[in-house]
Amino acid sequence: MKEIIEKINELGEAFRKDALAQAENENKAAGVRVRRVSLEM
Repeated sequence: MKEIIEKINELGEAFRKDALAQAENENKAAGVRVRRVSLEM
């Protein structure tokens, strides 16, 4: 269970970082990464 929570935290951090990059800089590649991470979650 601890491993699952750690994985979710890692994915959440990646999601937040890439979502901000897309929103602030209109980085389209970050949008692709956000979608990929959201599917993994």
